[in-house]
Amino acid sequence: MSPAVAPGLRVVLRTPAVSHSTEDTRAQLRVVPERSEIGHRLVGVTTLLGVTALMVMLGLALFHNMLARGQYELSSLDAEVQVERNNLLDRRFQLESLSAPGEVELVARGALGLEAPVDPIDVVVSADVIRLVSSADDAVLNDRGEGWITLKTLLSDP
Repeated sequence: MSPAVAPGLRVVLRTPAVSHSTEDTRAQLRVVPERSEIGHRLVGVTTLLGVTALMVMLGLALFHNMLARGQYELSSLDAEVQVERNNLLDRRFQLESLSAPGEVELVARGALGLEAPVDPIDVVVSADVIRLVSSADDAVLNDRGEGWITLKTLLSDP
Protein backbone atom coordinates (compact mmCIF):
# COMPACT_ATOMS: atom_id res chain seq x y z
CA MET A 1 0.00 0.00 0.00
CA SER A 2 1.29 3.44 -0.92
CA PRO A 3 2.04 5.71 2.02
CA ALA A 4 0.10 8.64 0.59
CA VAL A 5 -1.35 9.65 -2.74
CA ALA A 6 -1.50 13.31 -1.72
CA PRO A 7 -0.65 14.98 1.54
CA GLY A 8 -3.38 14.24 4.03
CA LEU A 9 -5.04 11.54 1.91
CA ARG A 10 -4.67 7.78 1.90
CA VAL A 11 -5.80 5.04 -0.45
CA VAL A 12 -8.17 2.44 0.92
CA LEU A 13 -8.60 -0.92 -0.79
CA ARG A 14 -12.08 -2.30 -0.51
CA THR A 15 -12.87 -5.77 -1.74
CA PRO A 16 -16.40 -6.48 -2.82
CA ALA A 17 -18.44 -9.36 -1.55
CA VAL A 18 -18.50 -12.58 -3.60
CA SER A 19 -19.64 -11.78 -7.07
CA HIS A 20 -19.86 -13.70 -10.37
CA SER A 21 -18.94 -10.91 -12.76
CA THR A 22 -15.33 -10.13 -13.68
CA GLU A 23 -15.76 -6.42 -13.22
CA ASP A 24 -17.00 -6.95 -9.73
CA THR A 25 -13.95 -9.01 -8.80
CA ARG A 26 -11.60 -6.11 -9.30
CA ALA A 27 -10.69 -4.22 -6.22
CA GLN A 28 -12.34 -0.88 -5.88
CA LEU A 29 -10.07 1.94 -4.80
CA ARG A 30 -11.29 5.01 -3.08
CA VAL A 31 -9.41 8.09 -1.74
CA VAL A 32 -10.47 9.10 1.76
CA PRO A 33 -9.04 11.75 4.04
CA GLU A 34 -6.86 10.54 6.88
CA ARG A 35 -8.30 10.50 10.36
CA SER A 36 -6.02 13.28 11.55
CA GLU A 37 -7.40 15.57 8.81
CA ILE A 38 -10.98 14.91 9.98
CA GLY A 39 -9.87 15.74 13.51
CA HIS A 40 -8.37 19.03 12.36
CA ARG A 41 -11.60 19.94 10.58
CA LEU A 42 -13.62 19.05 13.68
CA VAL A 43 -11.34 21.15 15.87
CA GLY A 44 -11.65 24.08 13.45
CA VAL A 45 -15.45 23.92 13.40
CA THR A 46 -15.74 23.63 17.18
CA THR A 47 -13.27 26.49 17.62
CA LEU A 48 -15.32 28.65 15.29
CA LEU A 49 -18.52 27.79 17.17
CA GLY A 50 -16.82 28.47 20.51
CA VAL A 51 -15.52 31.86 19.40
CA THR A 52 -18.97 32.73 18.03
CA ALA A 53 -20.61 31.75 21.33
CA LEU A 54 -18.02 33.75 23.26
CA MET A 55 -18.66 36.85 21.11
CA VAL A 56 -22.42 36.50 21.60
CA MET A 57 -21.96 36.26 25.38
CA LEU A 58 -19.64 39.28 25.36
CA GLY A 59 -22.22 41.27 23.39
CA LEU A 60 -24.94 40.27 25.84
CA ALA A 61 -22.74 41.29 28.78
CA LEU A 62 -22.11 44.71 27.21
CA PHE A 63 -25.82 45.16 26.50
CA HIS A 64 -26.66 44.23 30.10
CA ASN A 65 -24.04 46.70 31.32
CA MET A 66 -25.65 49.50 29.29
CA LEU A 67 -29.09 48.63 30.66
CA ALA A 68 -27.80 48.54 34.23
CA ARG A 69 -26.10 51.93 33.79
CA GLY A 70 -29.32 53.43 32.43
CA GLN A 71 -31.30 51.98 35.34
CA TYR A 72 -28.79 53.44 37.81
CA GLU A 73 -29.07 56.89 36.23
CA LEU A 74 -32.86 56.61 36.27
CA SER A 75 -32.78 55.71 39.98
CA SER A 76 -30.57 58.69 40.78
CA LEU A 77 -32.85 61.01 38.79
CA ASP A 78 -35.87 59.66 40.67
CA ALA A 79 -34.09 60.39 43.96
CA GLU A 80 -33.32 63.95 42.81
CA VAL A 81 -36.94 64.48 41.76
CA GLN A 82 -38.13 63.28 45.17
CA VAL A 83 -35.72 65.68 46.92
CA GLU A 84 -36.95 68.58 44.78
CA ARG A 85 -40.58 67.68 45.51
CA ASN A 86 -39.83 67.74 49.23
CA ASN A 87 -38.12 71.13 48.81
CA LEU A 88 -41.17 72.41 46.94
CA LEU A 89 -43.46 71.25 49.73
CA ASP A 90 -41.22 72.98 52.30
CA ARG A 91 -41.27 76.21 50.27
CA ARG A 92 -45.06 76.09 49.93
CA PHE A 93 -45.40 75.57 53.68
CA GLN A 94 -43.08 78.52 54.32
CA LEU A 95 -45.07 80.68 51.89
CA GLU A 96 -48.35 79.77 53.51
CA SER A 97 -46.98 80.38 56.98
CA LEU A 98 -45.60 83.79 55.92
CA SER A 99 -48.98 84.67 54.39
CA ALA A 100 -50.91 83.77 57.55
CA PRO A 101 -52.67 86.70 59.26
CA GLY A 102 -50.61 86.40 62.44
CA GLU A 103 -47.35 86.52 60.50
CA VAL A 104 -48.53 89.51 58.44
CA GLU A 105 -49.45 91.37 61.65
CA LEU A 106 -46.06 90.50 63.17
CA VAL A 107 -44.22 91.84 60.09
CA ALA A 108 -46.44 94.95 60.01
CA ARG A 109 -45.73 95.78 63.66
CA GLY A 110 -42.05 94.80 63.75
CA ALA A 111 -40.48 95.53 60.38
CA LEU A 112 -42.86 98.21 59.09
CA GLY A 113 -43.59 99.90 62.43
CA LEU A 114 -47.35 99.98 61.93
CA GLU A 115 -49.71 100.33 64.88
CA ALA A 116 -53.15 98.85 65.31
CA PRO A 117 -55.84 101.53 65.63
CA VAL A 118 -57.15 102.06 69.15
CA ASP A 119 -60.62 103.13 68.09
CA PRO A 120 -62.21 102.24 64.78
CA ILE A 121 -62.68 105.16 62.41
CA ASP A 122 -65.80 105.45 60.27
CA VAL A 123 -65.38 106.98 56.85
CA VAL A 124 -68.45 108.89 55.73
CA VAL A 125 -68.93 109.08 51.98
CA SER A 126 -71.70 111.13 50.44
CA ALA A 127 -74.10 109.63 47.91
CA ASP A 128 -72.92 112.08 45.20
CA VAL A 129 -69.36 110.83 45.46
CA ILE A 130 -70.48 107.20 45.32
CA ARG A 131 -72.60 107.92 42.25
CA LEU A 132 -69.71 109.77 40.57
CA VAL A 133 -67.21 106.97 41.27
CA SER A 134 -69.54 104.14 40.25
CA SER A 135 -70.50 105.80 36.94
CA ALA A 136 -66.97 106.85 36.00
CA ASP A 137 -64.50 104.59 34.29
CA ASP A 138 -60.86 105.32 33.44
CA ALA A 139 -61.58 106.53 29.90
CA VAL A 140 -64.24 109.04 31.05
CA LEU A 141 -62.09 110.34 33.90
CA ASN A 142 -59.09 110.82 31.62
CA ASP A 143 -61.23 112.62 28.97
CA ARG A 144 -62.47 115.16 31.51
CA GLY A 145 -59.01 115.74 32.89
CA GLU A 146 -59.93 114.26 36.25
CA GLY A 147 -57.94 111.42 37.65
CA TRP A 148 -58.07 109.19 40.64
CA ILE A 149 -56.31 111.81 42.72
CA THR A 150 -59.22 114.23 42.36
CA LEU A 151 -61.71 111.54 43.30
CA LYS A 152 -59.54 110.52 46.25
CA THR A 153 -59.74 114.08 47.63
CA LEU A 154 -63.51 113.94 47.29
CA LEU A 155 -63.57 110.72 49.30
CA SER A 156 -61.33 112.10 52.02
CA ASP A 157 -63.46 115.24 52.63
CA PRO A 158 -66.00 114.71 55.45
